[in-house]
Amino acid sequence: MEKIKSTLVFSILFMAVINISCSKDDEMTAFTDERDGKTYQLFEYGNQVWMGENLNFASDGSWSYENSSAHADEFGRLYNWNSAVNSCPNGWRLPTHQENSTMVDNLGGIEHAGAALKSSEHLGLALGGYRSTEESFEEVGNVGVYWSGTETEMDETAGPAESAWNLAIYNMSDETRQRRVQKDYGFNVRCIQD
Repeated sequence: MEKIKSTLVFSILFMAVINISCSKDDEMTAFTDERDGKTYQLFEYGNQVWMGENLNFASDGSWSYENSSAHADEFGRLYNWNSAVNSCPNGWRLPTHQENSTMVDNLGGIEHAGAALKSSEHLGLALGGYRSTEESFEEVGNVGVYWSGTETEMDETAGPAESAWNLAIYNMSDETRQRRVQKDYGFNVRCIQD
């Protein structure tokens, strides 16, 4: 009888250890992009999985700030919109304007969400600057601008889908802004899992 009890206790403990080990190992905390071998930390927000770092995949229509690989390593690359929608790895995409709006609302609204979005406890969005339509690099360390996957028109006179929504955060403010801008700007990208 003692042997049966010992075996039973050992079996229960063994299964508990296996269960705990498997559940921790099954949680995905990083993603390696097969295209270039770069690894990105992941961030879970609600029921969504986001890359916890800016995309740094070299593609046509993307640039490193001032053509510096050190900037790209720290802040990711800047993409025009057409490149951005095609640069996320297979199984990943740009967040929609609505997904960004919902996240901003849940993190305190446009007046306060910037603090949370910049925090490493949340997405840790970097202030990677941007590339202007005149092809100059601007505002690294002061502003971070991120493409959404949602196309729009600048105004009623604009042609169909000449612009897209973005999300901007600022160094000296906790505010966020979402604006419609021309697709040929160069902004950062955070991919979200499909």
